[in-house]
Amino acid sequence: MKLARILPLAVLALSSDPAAAVDPLPWEIWTDLGEISRLRLDHQVVMRSSRCPDGCGYDRHSDGDGRFIRTVGDEGVIYELEGAGAITRIWMTQGEGGISHALDEDIRLRLTIDGAAEPVVDLSLPDVFGAVAPFTPPLAVDRPVSSGGNISYVPLAFRNGCRLSLVGADTSRIWFQVTGHRLASADGVTSFTGGEDLSAWRALLASSGTDPWIDAGTHPLVSGVVTLEPGENTELADLPGPDSLTALLLELPRSHWDDVELVLEFDDEVRVSMKLADFFAIGRAGAEGTRSLLVGVDDLDRLYSYFPMPFFRSARVELRLAAAAGESVDVDFVIRRRNRVPPRDSGVFGARVRVVDPSIAGRDSIVAHLNGPGRWVGLFLEIGSIATQSQTFLEGDERVFADGSRHPALYGTGVEDFFGGGFYYRIDSVDSIPFRRALHGMTYDLTDATGRAMGMYRLMLTDAPVFGADLVVGIEGGPVNQTPVRFRAVSYFYDRSTPPTRRRDRLDLGDPDSRLAHLYSWTGDQQCSVLDGLFEDEPPTQLAADLCTLDGGGSSFVLQGAQYGQRMMLRRLFDNGAGDQRATLTVAGSPPIDLGYEDANPHRRWRERETLLGSRDDTGPEVAVSVAVTPGPVAFNESLWELWAGYPPGTCDLVLDGWCDAADVAEAVSTAVIEDVSITLLATFD
Repeated sequence: MKLARILPLAVLALSSDPAAAVDPLPWEIWTDLGEISRLRLDHQVVMRSSRCPDGCGYDRHSDGDGRFIRTVGDEGVIYELEGAGAITRIWMTQGEGGISHALDEDIRLRLTIDGAAEPVVDLSLPDVFGAVAPFTPPLAVDRPVSSGGNISYVPLAFRNGCRLSLVGADTSRIWFQVTGHRLASADGVTSFTGGEDLSAWRALLASSGTDPWIDAGTHPLVSGVVTLEPGENTELADLPGPDSLTALLLELPRSHWDDVELVLEFDDEVRVSMKLADFFAIGRAGAEGTRSLLVGVDDLDRLYSYFPMPFFRSARVELRLAAAAGESVDVDFVIRRRNRVPPRDSGVFGARVRVVDPSIAGRDSIVAHLNGPGRWVGLFLEIGSIATQSQTFLEGDERVFADGSRHPALYGTGVEDFFGGGFYYRIDSVDSIPFRRALHGMTYDLTDATGRAMGMYRLMLTDAPVFGADLVVGIEGGPVNQTPVRFRAVSYFYDRSTPPTRRRDRLDLGDPDSRLAHLYSWTGDQQCSVLDGLFEDEPPTQLAADLCTLDGGGSSFVLQGAQYGQRMMLRRLFDNGAGDQRATLTVAGSPPIDLGYEDANPHRRWRERETLLGSRDDTGPEVAVSVAVTPGPVAFNESLWELWAGYPPGTCDLVLDGWCDAADVAEAVSTAVIEDVSITLLATFD
């Protein structure tokens, strides 16, 4: 076996990451691209869309269909978050007859934040997507630029709640997706005014195909030319840590992009092992290729990756030429490192290929299954029909589940919508039009004897889902999973060896022994009965379980098992058939936490909702957490309460610390104090 090793001429002393008074907020990646890799679990990514509540194939778009959470005056509310956070992605489309149309200028988008009487944004839809500052390119673009989709990446931050509404859309054929962050604390948040300096964010989004690292000139290089021999491995670099890779550039004939495999190993673990055409999101031979902010092919026909890739012990880059190639291949390469110690809570970069061919009728196809704690930041997807030219495979919705929940954290409206387009990527014509943007695109639409296939990509940088235990990404095969579809998916992600978040305790209100063990009690009126209903997964999970409704009072109980320093999350199982249930968690010594509320789904009534409680750093033997339910139009109900907990990345790590036990952290920390979490529910209702 031939082994080539090329090292830098000089090894510079590593510098520490500059101390910052305040960390950037989770979506502010433009301050430093290295922020993409950090696994900060102090927030949740929350999405709402015009998806069909009963699982129908074509989603909601007409009068009386229940698209709105509720109405406030002349506003139809499409998105609402409590507490602090930011809306980071808005996607919309309008059209008819399978063709996208221009957005209706008579429909207005309103954003009200922090309980203010007047909206901070009140613009016609065309103005929001590319016409009026700060909603101008490249932060916001309309359908000719995004092939049928209108999309905005302008961050809309708030300290105390937001309400996004449509005015004049009661009878319009309009579809939408809105994604935002819910923070555990308002620390460091400045509410949106419209006058924010977003020049760095604009510069990043305008740099596709070029180096986005503003300090790239200070990053040491490993570069050279190697000759790959069929069936052999060639090592390009073996670097000591801690550090981060910030660039990987490869130049070789296009004819060999399918023949050469890239292997990336960080901290003695192989994190990437796939052919170049997959990793660099090229897909089919002869396709133009992706040109995103962080991965793709540039104007010089070089394959590039600018993902930050932290490592703490070592990094190794290797290429392998398939034996079937039959001839040697010369490769020009550049590998760049940052020369800086990454933050302790940085995740380790990884990429995985998952193939489904064909899909199974009646069931979502799993295109990604990741273990946490982690962050899912990108997806390249080739999706195609089998032995037909139909594009109905684009009707499938994505459903993303985090941390074992049976309710999707993200629920979309169609494949092309997820990738920023609309109406099968058709703009005033029957032909799909490829496009390439910094964060999303469709690069090819090809047909042959095997069927039809399309290649699409999306980077989720300001809207990346975070997870503590696991993440499962499923996509329907056609409108209702009845169409045979083939998938080839490449997921880009960060994760760590930190033990995952796991369930520590569980209160089942239908079990008398569980009530007794958890000291469950209530005041006021409580009515309990069995609900036999469905979740919003596919095929829908059916559950028959006891459900208790509180009216004019509240409840209290005790959960156990969390350790000091752990991130805690409370999960509630409830009936969301009526919606608009409101409650407040008050953690002893901390500001109240609004539980939030959801738009009703009378078709699939079971819902699970998670609330971050933050890390417990108290020194006492017990911590009391009280929950108060504010008056609302619908009585508050509960079926199950769970306490989930785990160490935040950077506080306990197998690589850095060596003592963490993923199976049971409690056994590894013999001196840890087990705390009780006491939850009190109080309510009065109209």
